[in-house]
Amino acid sequence: MLDAMMDAVRRSADVMHKAAMSKDLEIDPQGAQAMIKALDKLEAGLGDMNSAHGHDIQAQPALGDSNGANVMKPWMQQVATDGSNGFFPVVDQFKEQIGKFREAVKAAEHNYRATEATIRNAMNKTYS
Repeated sequence: MLDAMMDAVRRSADVMHKAAMSKDLEIDPQGAQAMIKALDKLEAGLGDMNSAHGHDIQAQPALGDSNGANVMKPWMQQVATDGSNGFFPVVDQFKEQIGKFREAVKAAEHNYRATEATIRNAMNKTYS
């Protein structure tokens, strides 16, 4: 399930990045700043998960000594650290995609400013 979600995020980031780099995507400065702010907030939240709560998540939870608790403890710990499908590896992959989205937003804002400058120059020539 996590693989499918990460693939969807990766594909979205790739499409947006490709469109921005080929100048097919433009975002006005106000919209770009709102998107960058949202990406920054998301990235900060993910960073907090890795640092502040990381040790808590990686440690085996204190669920007691019942049979059910003893079955669940190692499984819950494995979810956090399980190879490329664990919580922390997925968070790291997601952070990489946030960086790609951020780069795309900045490029799209640059594209918008370039188009506005071209239009402004053309209008100035026409009405001068």
